[in-house]
Amino acid sequence: MRTLIEGHHYFEDATFPFYAMIQPQDDFANHAHDFTELVVVLDGNAEHVIDDRPYPLCSGDVFVVNGSVTHGYRNTKNLQIVNILLGESIVQLLENSLSDLAGYRALFYLGPRLRTERGFKGQIHIGPEELSHITNHIAHIISELQGKREGYKQMVVAMFQQLLIDLCRKLSLSSDAVTRELTSVGSVIGYLNNHFNDQITLQKVQELSGMPLRTFLRQFRRATGLSPIQYLIHVRVANARSLLIETDKKISWIAGETGFDDSNYFSRQFRRIVGLTPLKFRERNLRPNSSPIENPYPELDLAQIPAKGASDRR
Repeated sequence: MRTLIEGHHYFEDATFPFYAMIQPQDDFANHAHDFTELVVVLDGNAEHVIDDRPYPLCSGDVFVVNGSVTHGYRNTKNLQIVNILLGESIVQLLENSLSDLAGYRALFYLGPRLRTERGFKGQIHIGPEELSHITNHIAHIISELQGKREGYKQMVVAMFQQLLIDLCRKLSLSSDAVTRELTSVGSVIGYLNNHFNDQITLQKVQELSGMPLRTFLRQFRRATGLSPIQYLIHVRVANARSLLIETDKKISWIAGETGFDDSNYFSRQFRRIVGLTPLKFRERNLRPNSSPIENPYPELDLAQIPAKGASDRR
């Protein structure tokens, strides 16, 4: 039976679920937690065990562990790590402000997803210079948390966002091939999420990735479970769902607004993905006490497709 570590043991203020520490890490039995954990390996090495599968760790490795994942450490040797614990409200804040960054998407979503792939370590890697910079930055964050001076919460969030932006920039320039490919895929995903109603071709997104076509298609499917065009259709449908609920616009208008030139094709794709026609979906969601529609494609939650509401289009 796995141990569940609860965030309230670390978060002194329930309204501000953020905790950071630098510590030596000994062997630690498999466990899960109800928060998201960002880990930076400062020194030493070990095996990181995720869902009973071991992955080697060394200085410079950076990875995110989501709360539903069972993980632990074994065969640790002089292992020193940074642990940053993030409650749901902090993760949502970061998602709202940073999700367009390719490195953020690679670190928080694509890397964790690819742990299910045999041979992928589930973490990205930074060099010694970047690691030193990040360590100093985290020390300042910890100082703010401990000092609790006026405005410290806002300062911690601002400093942590700056840290992540810095890290995202460095990831795009990484000499590590896996890290580069993940950030390239993350860049394409961000582009598709923000330009879903444009005329988008496979050639366009392949050029954006900077990878040869076959490599790009393989890595994109590996990261998302879908081809780029399939992913684009799912993004369009996700946004159409929001418009069907939030507006009374005609279905033909919503089809065009979300990138579908043909409303009949839109209806077919919508029904294939959601399980209902657009009209039936709208009727069901406007009906009081109706049960929510389940997402038949849970892999899209891992890609974190942001559906823009009507207010975002004004």
